[in-house]
Amino acid sequence: MNQTRFFMIMVTLIIGVLARPVLAVTVLTFEDFTSFQSVGDFFDGGTNADGVTGPDLGITFTDAGALTLDGISAMFWEDGPTGPAIFDVDNGFESGLAIRVATSPAATVFIAVIGIDGEVLAQKSQLVGNSLPGALEFVDIGLEFDGIAGRVFIGDSVSDGLNAIVTNITLGDATVVPIPAAGWLLLGGLATLWQRGRGTSR
Repeated sequence: MNQTRFFMIMVTLIIGVLARPVLAVTVLTFEDFTSFQSVGDFFDGGTNADGVTGPDLGITFTDAGALTLDGISAMFWEDGPTGPAIFDVDNGFESGLAIRVATSPAATVFIAVIGIDGEVLAQKSQLVGNSLPGALEFVDIGLEFDGIAGRVFIGDSVSDGLNAIVTNITLGDATVVPIPAAGWLLLGGLATLWQRGRGTSR
């Protein structure tokens, strides 16, 4: 075997070992956050403040906190309406994205999916509001796209956040993968969650 051929074989093997495939359909939930804290690199194999090590998915969050309160585990904007919440996926994901979200008061949720080359692959704005007095309804929002996504913005525009909570993020599918969760949350519990989060993060 000549040196050139040996070198090419070794390079191929090294690339195969180091490269991770594009993320398959993956569901992110937040039940491992029992006290308010930043999500940060938890889904990149990091350890949260509760001492729980997250899955090594190559996903990192910016300006996003999480907390479990009254049986509801959710992600929300860490400093209230100053977002958006952003997450990056190292190896990207394909086909679709879906989130389960609720807001108070009613607001338009904006989602933007950015490709690994910086191009906007999909974006959507949807009004999310209350249809049951005294409670909060969760709504599923899905987007389909072509290409490989590497970053997602969730807010009421690419530069602004809103008072929203997200209980489920599905990557690789435009339909939220069901998880056992209440479909409604009393507004009082939501207000407590937001207040506790803001007070701790500042």
